[in-house]
Amino acid sequence: MCELYLKLPRLLTRGVLQDLREVFAKIDIACILMQLPDGHDTAESIDAALASDFRALCHDHNTALLVENDLFFAGQIGADGIHFSTDILQHVENFDDLQKRSRKDLMFGGFCTDRHEALMCGEKGFDYVAFSIAQDANDKDGSYLKWWLDLVELPCVAWDVGTHEDIKKCFAIGVDFIGLDLALLDVYISAKT
Repeated sequence: MCELYLKLPRLLTRGVLQDLREVFAKIDIACILMQLPDGHDTAESIDAALASDFRALCHDHNTALLVENDLFFAGQIGADGIHFSTDILQHVENFDDLQKRSRKDLMFGGFCTDRHEALMCGEKGFDYVAFSIAQDANDKDGSYLKWWLDLVELPCVAWDVGTHEDIKKCFAIGVDFIGLDLALLDVYISAKT
């Protein structure tokens, strides 16, 4: 399947919004992640009006917009979901409360550092898990990504994909989504053809 899960730059500007418009003219994107600015735990420094413009653009193209780590901001701008990039087990432990405080249709996903975390996310009801492609290369027991795809139906995102070879590996394994920075989109397009 290997759908594109695009990560926006950590500093959002009108220029990035225009770049994204141009990207939508070239390729289909399943999901877009609005990352928090460097050094921030919440999205309070992101202009809510600008973030809403990103959401509107995504929705115009039937693309889900997720916000990194900030459930309140995701709700404020009408995002489709939340991606937890840190402290995943803490979010797993508090998942029932998080669901009570959010819209019923909000998607939840997260970056997992090991198989245990991923399985815990799946058991709690997360909509997807993500594994680093670099972490996958260091796995002594075989591919995290392949292991997950063979064992579990919950979608998996290959995270931290940065090279043509990484993208080709994702296609070969058949990951559900390829998590890629906007700046690397041309690498993805060339690997896909």
